[in-house]
Amino acid sequence: MPILNAGGARFGYDLTGEGDTLVLLHEIGGTRQSWAPAIPALAKRFRVLAYDQRGCGQSDPITGEFSLSTHIADLRTLLAALGLRGPLHLAGDAIGTALAVRYATSFPGSVSSLVLACPALNVSEDRKDYLAKRAALVVEEGMAATVDGTLANSYPPVVQRDAEAYAAYGRESGPVFERLGGRIVWQGKFELMLIGPQEERWDHCFIAEYPSVAAFVEMIRDPVYREAVKHRQAAVEDSRLIRHAVLPLGKTFGEIPK
Repeated sequence: MPILNAGGARFGYDLTGEGDTLVLLHEIGGTRQSWAPAIPALAKRFRVLAYDQRGCGQSDPITGEFSLSTHIADLRTLLAALGLRGPLHLAGDAIGTALAVRYATSFPGSVSSLVLACPALNVSEDRKDYLAKRAALVVEEGMAATVDGTLANSYPPVVQRDAEAYAAYGRESGPVFERLGGRIVWQGKFELMLIGPQEERWDHCFIAEYPSVAAFVEMIRDPVYREAVKHRQAAVEDSRLIRHAVLPLGKTFGEIPK
């Protein structure tokens, strides 16, 4: 993915499509990948710029004091470096809406429209207190410690149910999987699509090994497993299941043994 050096900082970005310029501004703690599912459709009508704000994704980390004004300066510098001029369409999500509004009020002649999704323009005192406590928790224990609280406070119940349904699938199907000799040999957390459809994002990736094809077939026919699959169907929007035969390791990278 492209990296641009601008104003003494590096920014990860994607620029695609033709037409008026549409700038996509992601949420706090997100990246430009938050917009990836929508970009192919938007690029049919607009020249779409999605970028990682400073401190996120592939852009440089934040050092020292940082404010919304610094975000505005970053966006201004990035647009100039890419040769993108107004009138601009700005679309923001959550804190990205505050950035869109501030930019529009700072440079009204260069913005023709705003799209504000889940606008974070006014924050109640209770919300400020919650965010301050969450920030302190991140410093002490890391981001993982904030997951449950963030789901409960920031996401609708349907999102939480999806995660719960997938966990139920694992609990109920796991004993069948293990009994038949299956094991997880690798799993990872999706970060970014290097080669492939840029709109694809995956919540969970893993490699499972079975002692034989017969063991796999027996698992999917098992009545306990078949009952557990209903949780998977409730949780998973899309998935890929790929079967591989084991090959010996080649002597060099890219060698495909016969």
